[in-house]
Amino acid sequence: PIGNQLMTVNYNGNVGIGTTSPSADLHVNSVNAQGTVIIGRTGSNIAASTGLGIISFPADYNSSPTNYAQIRAYSNALSSLRGSLDFNVKSTSGSLLTGLTVYGTSSGANVGIGTDSPEVLLTLSETTNNTSIGFYNTGTNAANRNWVIGSNDQVFGDFAIMTSNAIGGNPISAGVKRFYINPSGNVGIGTTTPAFTSGSGLAIHNDSIPRLKLSNSTSGQGATDGFELLLGGVDAYVYNYEGGSLILGTSATERMRIDSTGNVGIGTTSPGTKLEVVDSTNAQLEVSGYSLETSTANAANGTIFIGNNSLYRGVIDYNASSTSDLIISNTYNNATSGIRFKVATSDAGGITAMKIRGNGNVGIGTASPGTFLQLGTYAVAGKYINQAAYPDIPSEHMMHITAPSTNAYYGGGISFGEAAFTAANIVVRDAGGSGALDLCFGTGTVAGVTEKMRITNAGGISFGSTGTAYGTSGQVL
Repeated sequence: PIGNQLMTVNYNGNVGIGTTSPSADLHVNSVNAQGTVIIGRTGSNIAASTGLGIISFPADYNSSPTNYAQIRAYSNALSSLRGSLDFNVKSTSGSLLTGLTVYGTSSGANVGIGTDSPEVLLTLSETTNNTSIGFYNTGTNAANRNWVIGSNDQVFGDFAIMTSNAIGGNPISAGVKRFYINPSGNVGIGTTTPAFTSGSGLAIHNDSIPRLKLSNSTSGQGATDGFELLLGGVDAYVYNYEGGSLILGTSATERMRIDSTGNVGIGTTSPGTKLEVVDSTNAQLEVSGYSLETSTANAANGTIFIGNNSLYRGVIDYNASSTSDLIISNTYNNATSGIRFKVATSDAGGITAMKIRGNGNVGIGTASPGTFLQLGTYAVAGKYINQAAYPDIPSEHMMHITAPSTNAYYGGGISFGEAAFTAANIVVRDAGGSGALDLCFGTGTVAGVTEKMRITNAGGISFGSTGTAYGTSGQVL
């Protein structure tokens, strides 16, 4: 050779630039420097969407030259100052399609697959359906599954995450959608038909028991840790697996809680019973809508059952539809059982102040009245009965009736007669100062009752309302 040899064409047609032994059709080499191939376009300023250079990869097919791939550089549609680089390949139809584009923007470069004008950092585009990214595992473990993230799979505008049913399978044609968003914005997990009565939401489906689980570093992540919402058959469950409370609130304020023992608190954070309701500004409980007494619906009616057996339970009922009565009843049909009113009570003790038995008898101071009204019991002998001295203060009597306080006025009486009138009575009459009283006895008919006998406060007896008092204490008439 004469001087420096710049290019070599060897016996098999290989061309070498910077090398005397080219190993390919074109071999470019620089000694101690970066080898460079430049394909350029000179002349006047180019416009947008103007080609700069193409590298093609043709081959003969059926005795005809066919272009299988090419790399194309050009100024893109955004500006003549921004470039694009397309990687095109031949499709079955024979056309060269853009497989990947590196697209210059004002702030960097976007990459497009299936589009030559990607609007974000990485854009995938498909003109028909199944615009997808695949995550395929070629390992031999039987648990391996292939995954695909894609859109326009079931209907145009949807989005899905799919997995293959078996190792090496196609998630699209032989797989299941684990996560799905339909064009309306409804999200499905385990379902491709999330539907709601209104608005958009999240639907979770499982043929057995669908679950939604929340956990943190305190609860742990085991099967029986954290909080779950689940559906078993037609029953819905809300579970806190931890030893804490289930709390409901509105307006950033706690309204109700179920603590770890099962106690329910409304208006309190520390319920001490199965249900505790606290409200310092209003009634704690209101029950309305139905009366058991008349089996009628009315917003002013109300019924409370105590016990779950219709034959053995207490009932508090308000009947505004008919009598406007407050009704307290015991459904157990037994003459000795009934309704008891207790005072100074504990869970198992206390004093029975009054009892209404199943046969209608009322006992005050006794739990076993033997007639319509019975006062007291021998269990308290010495206080109300069997007293050594004559009782003279209210607390020493079984019943105290307040007397009139105006001289010569009657009051504090006991009436006898039919439902609508008095035919006989016992009353007291104010006899003047120091609380003196006369005891009067009257009889009569439906036409009226008049005083027939009087025992004066001094012990004398008179007949008629103005008769002379006969006798003194100890005197025999």
